[in-house]
Amino acid sequence: MMADAQPIPVRVLGLRIANRALDGNTEPGLVGTFDVQVPFFRLLACGLYRQADGTMMVAPPQSRRHDGIAAGIRIDGHDMRDAMLRAACDAARAFGANVDPIEPTRA
Repeated sequence: MMADAQPIPVRVLGLRIANRALDGNTEPGLVGTFDVQVPFFRLLACGLYRQADGTMMVAPPQSRRHDGIAAGIRIDGHDMRDAMLRAACDAARAFGANVDPIEPTRA
C-alpha cells in the first residue's frame, strides 16, 4: 500500500507469454516476461515465474553491464511485489496462460 493506504497503481504495458504456459504446462520455470508501469518507473522485461512449490512470483528486469557484471534493481517492498504479481497474472490469464497456483506434486 502507498502511504495514504491506496493500492499501488501497476499497469502492464506489454506481455510475452512462453508457449509452455499456453499449453497448460505447470512445471516450474519462466511463464513469460512483461513490461510494467509503476509509480515513477517503467520496468521492461520483468519475469513471471512458477516456483517449484506451484506458486507464482515476479522478478525485476535483469541486465549486464559492458564488463559482464550483473546490474539491475531489486523489489524490496512486499506490497509492490504483490501488486506487480497480481497485474502480471491477470494479464497473462486474460491471454490464456496457466498462472493459477497449483499444489506441488508429492513423490
